[in-house]
Amino acid sequence: TVDIIILGTQFCPGDQILLEVQVQGLSTYAYEWLNLESDEFFDGNIATISPDNDTTYEVHIRDECDDQVVIVPVDIAVPVYPPPIFSVPNIEGCVGQEFEISVQDLVSSGVQSDDDFTYLWSNGETTPGIQVVVQEDTTYYSVQVSDLCGNASQIVESTVAASVPPPPDFSFEQFGDSLQFTQLSDDIFTNFEWDFGDGSVSFEPSPNHVYGGEGDYYVTLIASDDLGCTNSHVELINIYTALFFYSPDVFSPNGDGLNDEFNISVVGQEDFELII
Repeated sequence: TVDIIILGTQFCPGDQILLEVQVQGLSTYAYEWLNLESDEFFDGNIATISPDNDTTYEVHIRDECDDQVVIVPVDIAVPVYPPPIFSVPNIEGCVGQEFEISVQDLVSSGVQSDDDFTYLWSNGETTPGIQVVVQEDTTYYSVQVSDLCGNASQIVESTVAASVPPPPDFSFEQFGDSLQFTQLSDDIFTNFEWDFGDGSVSFEPSPNHVYGGEGDYYVTLIASDDLGCTNSHVELINIYTALFFYSPDVFSPNGDGLNDEFNISVVGQEDFELII
């Protein structure tokens, strides 16, 4: 009887393994191996092989007593693995922000540890992740991952886009000495910072503010969205005391108690000049 023993494990195509012939008999035997490649060789009953594809080897075993030859085929199935599969995230952020894009959900059969992967990014980096900075224009990065056996994945692309919120809008309404400000961008922004132009600030979405005196004030609203990206809006606010002036155009000084005097009503002004 003849047994062929495979010594070693071929994990990747091209890995070296040994084939050993074991013959049960009382004679002495000579061996010759066929179908060997140029880098493969044999020494007696042991052949050193490193096939890249499924291969059938033959060993000729010659009985040195009666010169009979037995041909034994040996089928070697080379392991084949599907290429790695993975994903990379798309990034959206504020202009100038720095993020890391990294390979995620990586699955492969052709590895024995995480160190068996190799990476090639479109910017030349060979690490599992790269650092990117958000630009005003959308940028694109891609990566290809290979396993221990050199099986290369498809090229997967990541998009890095800028989030540029519009300027926040607001309105205001005056009630006596106080102003009620109302931001008009609820569906865009999540955080607000008001600068009322008099040294006071507020972080309420729609604050109420009382100015200490008359004047022109530049009110600035800085708003940020849920990504932390900001924009601002500045508006000039005029704060002056309301002036109400009423002067009748007729009166009847006839002593009947009705409209006998000429009276002017003024609110919001201490001095005025009247010319008749």
